[in-house]
Amino acid sequence: MHTYDILRNPYYRREFHYIPVQVPEGRMREEFIIDGDDDDCNNSAQSDLVRLAVYYPYLSAKRQADFNFSVNDKFAAIKNDQSFHKRGGSNALES
Repeated sequence: MHTYDILRNPYYRREFHYIPVQVPEGRMREEFIIDGDDDDCNNSAQSDLVRLAVYYPYLSAKRQADFNFSVNDKFAAIKNDQSFHKRGGSNALES
């Protein structure tokens, strides 16, 4: 199946150090994420920031100006950006 989601390509996943939401059944996504801090609660959020960085150029100019790259805001800007959804972006996002 063809997709414009570059993070579905294993090469780019590896290059961006991105762990997708979908992992083998019976496993946890956090098991695959290795980061440099001792806080295991933020592992998924850190990997999600990769997706945010990839989709940042497709946010409206206002959302870009208001956007804060923090783990607390991870998908808020994209999920609420109606211009992004109108361009079909919502189909490419993983929740």
